[in-house]
Amino acid sequence: MSTMSNIDATGLKRADITQANRRRYLRIGVEGLGIDACLIPSQVPVTLLEMGPGGFSMQLSEECQAGDVYTVRISSELCPPIELTARVVHRLRAHLGTGESVYLAGLEFVKSRTPGLKKLLDRLAHVDRS
Repeated sequence: MSTMSNIDATGLKRADITQANRRRYLRIGVEGLGIDACLIPSQVPVTLLEMGPGGFSMQLSEECQAGDVYTVRISSELCPPIELTARVVHRLRAHLGTGESVYLAGLEFVKSRTPGLKKLLDRLAHVDRS
């Protein structure tokens, strides 16, 4: 049983979680890999934290609730842009030292097959992180 400690782009620490207890599929950390993401149609930028075949986690500035469904457009040098539709499974509101809040959300894909997702995940798995 593996555990992982996550630190998001703002330096917020999330508690260690047991991977097997939280999700069916392992996710790949994608922060700092040049992936741009935004909500559709609002164009609100989000920060992708992890991705896997079953879903992804993201940090966003607007409030979200479990059950909300989002379409996210992902752009990267690794593959052509893709749009993913996913449902919020859990979320955490984090308060920053500046008085602002961000939301950390875990989402599961609504569609089981999305063109381009497998290609993106394969490329992410082979990115040199050194």
